[in-house]
Amino acid sequence: MEHCPRMCQACGERVDPAYDVRRLPKELKSVAWLVGRWRSEFGGKAFFPTIPKFTYGEQIDISISDITRRVKPSLNYTAFAWDISVPETELVEIHSENGYISVNHDEKADVDIISLTTAMSNGKTFSHTNGIVCKLW
Repeated sequence: MEHCPRMCQACGERVDPAYDVRRLPKELKSVAWLVGRWRSEFGGKAFFPTIPKFTYGEQIDISISDITRRVKPSLNYTAFAWDISVPETELVEIHSENGYISVNHDEKADVDIISLTTAMSNGKTFSHTNGIVCKLW
C-alpha cells in the first residue's frame, strides 16, 4: 500500500508485515506514526568548510522488528543519503546508518521516552534519549 489514507492501515489492502502497525507491541503504540518509508528527492543542500557543497536525496525506513521474544520491543531504523546530482542509474551513496528506536515508559511522569541508537557508515555510533517524550493522553 503506497499511500494509506488512515495510519491504522485497515483499508483492506494487504500491508507488508514490516509496516503493519496492527502488529506493534503495546510498548511501541505511541510511536506508531513513525512506521513507514520517508523519502525526499527535493535536493537537500549540504555545506561543510572542508569539502565542496553538494545536493542529496535521503530515505528513512522505519519498520517493525521481528525480534520480539524476551527482548525490549523496538523499531528498525535505516537512513540512506545519495548524491542527487548524478543519474539514478549511477547511484552514489553519501551516508547510511542503521539502528533501533525503543520506548521506555516513565510511570511517574506518565510519558514515553523515545531512544534512537544508530551505527553510521563512517563507523561512528550515536545514541539519543534526551528531550524526546510522548505524553500519553
